[in-house]
Amino acid sequence: MSAAALTVQAAQEVQQSVLKFGDRQRIIFAEAQKGFFPRVAVYFAVFTLVQMVSWRAKPGSLLALRPTLPAGILHATIVSAIVMAILSGLLNLDWWMQVGLPIFFAYQLNDLLFFCIPKRSIMFLLHHILMMWTHQVAITDVAASYCGNGDAVYIQTLCVTGFVAEVPVPLMSFRWIVQKRCKQAWMRHAVDLLCIVTWVLFRLVLFPLKIWRLLAPERQSFAAKGNEDVYWVIVAAHVFIFLMSVMWFVMLLKSMREGGSKLANE
Repeated sequence: MSAAALTVQAAQEVQQSVLKFGDRQRIIFAEAQKGFFPRVAVYFAVFTLVQMVSWRAKPGSLLALRPTLPAGILHATIVSAIVMAILSGLLNLDWWMQVGLPIFFAYQLNDLLFFCIPKRSIMFLLHHILMMWTHQVAITDVAASYCGNGDAVYIQTLCVTGFVAEVPVPLMSFRWIVQKRCKQAWMRHAVDLLCIVTWVLFRLVLFPLKIWRLLAPERQSFAAKGNEDVYWVIVAAHVFIFLMSVMWFVMLLKSMREGGSKLANE
């Protein structure tokens, strides 16, 4: 059966049939060709342009020290704004599939090219691959319907709420700039406090809360429809990102204690 035919069948029978792993991936790939890949390509080109400008920065400047900083700030700021607008009701979920998620995929691929590979960062390489593989299920209503037990809104909402974790990222980048250029101790301490508070709320509290309130109540529903493997993959991804967030938080506190030295990709 072709990928396109399988996609139609999945959309029609998502409540009744259980597909194998390979079938799921074919559904997602077929759905991605309906506009998702082209949007990713456009945003990838934008991030590449930003990177090329940044890498031409004057030697000795802040930008020369961290040329990947502007692209990271751009991604985190746009994604955070879209997520908060959706959760507050200002935008609908379509914005996430049409704009937010393609921007996320484009940035992850771009960061692999400009940061992970040149810096040989295995940790961030694994992080980016895991994030893309996990969130691929939400690229369209069809893909989200199957992986969300027939409820596209559920899996898309689960995806969106996870990106609340991007809120502290622009602040972390701003902290690095303050540590490098600001000589006022009160300013550095204020930014440090903001980073701690936002990191705890939007990372260390967020992921356990999502598992408790959004995932745990749905376990029996996933199991009843033969999708318990999908459920545990989603849970495992949340646990993995939570543990990475704990590790980065420890690195943040250590950095503050040592006077603001640069983190791995802060």
